[in-house]
Amino acid sequence: MSRHYSASTIFRCVSNELLKEYFKSHNALNDFNFSELKKNNHSNISYLQSLFNCIEEKLRIKIEVELREIFGYQLKPGQK
Repeated sequence: MSRHYSASTIFRCVSNELLKEYFKSHNALNDFNFSELKKNNHSNISYLQSLFNCIEEKLRIKIEVELREIFGYQLKPGQK
């Protein structure tokens, strides 16, 4: 099964606290309540994605590059 990157996949896989600290380090999405984010709730993730899409373009691209890199570090099936 091939893996395809999407920011929302990262949002589902990374802990809320880590997401909060990550975006805080970029001074982005500071008003979003990450503790309320429910990973299995599609509308929560979609809302976060829509906020992410509204980040100033230069910063959003920088974050997007980093998130793609993080995604690439995920273990492939069968790896330990």
